[in-house]
Amino acid sequence: MSAIAQQDIEKFEQRALKFSIWGALLFTVIGISYGLYTHSQSILFDGVYSCISLVMSAVTLWVSKLVVRPDDKHFQFGYTHLEPLLNVIKAMIIAATCIYAFTEGLASFLSGGRNIDLSAAIIYACISTVGCLGFGGTIYYYGNKVNSKLAKVDAIDWLFDGLLSAGILLGFVCAYYLQDSQWSEYIPYLDPLLVIVLVTLFIPIPLRIFRDNIREVLWLAPSASLQAKIGESIEASLVGIDYQRFHLRMAKIGREFNLSVYVIMDKNESANTQQLDQIRSRISDSVDRVNTDSHSVWLEVMFTADERWVFD
Repeated sequence: MSAIAQQDIEKFEQRALKFSIWGALLFTVIGISYGLYTHSQSILFDGVYSCISLVMSAVTLWVSKLVVRPDDKHFQFGYTHLEPLLNVIKAMIIAATCIYAFTEGLASFLSGGRNIDLSAAIIYACISTVGCLGFGGTIYYYGNKVNSKLAKVDAIDWLFDGLLSAGILLGFVCAYYLQDSQWSEYIPYLDPLLVIVLVTLFIPIPLRIFRDNIREVLWLAPSASLQAKIGESIEASLVGIDYQRFHLRMAKIGREFNLSVYVIMDKNESANTQQLDQIRSRISDSVDRVNTDSHSVWLEVMFTADERWVFD
């Protein structure tokens, strides 16, 4: 991440999240109003989902201001852990909403479905499709510009919602043209069926967000390939000193990559403090050349000739 991008990240990220809040507010009002007016469960679900997105976007904006703060006496390792924690909570809420919608849709389908105002439903689906894709594309642009995971998760939510709205639109258009056909008796089943299908397609998204972010909340190690790249880079930077081996501990938490390097020195090594600091500098430069997909790296380098300070 360049110095300029580091200075601009808060501005771009918060601009994207504020844009998302206004969009969620708009679609909450439109979705719930249209859902009640048309008696469409799928549209009502879309409106309720937008309401949840509104609340979560507001919380996301607040967290985005916290994660760029420096550490303080209460959070001595900073606030970066709040980012994956928020994404985990968001994924759980979205998944719970999907499960509820699925059960409601299934119950409605088994009880004979429901009649809806197709003309009004088609108008809503058109507005929702264009609006969601437009908001999602804009938010993703800002989020990708500064590599903001918060904004990109929010954008994916919008884009997928736009694709779901396109599916709803297709279903309503088909139902509209089936009204005077021999298949008209099945039209009441369309709305709950759409809810069931859309939730089934949508549920992998929050599950994937949960999977990716729970790793960071639990401080799990990054991928084996990234660990190997960092290990090779550090090994190259230790050329010229006598050491037995080195040990690494690493984890990615939010936008920060935490790396502890323990170098077990040979007992005959006589490097002084200045030389050790030069080695630290080489290690830092080598780690910076590895793409950790993070805005910053928290690096600790420790030298010892006694392994108990590493493994005890």
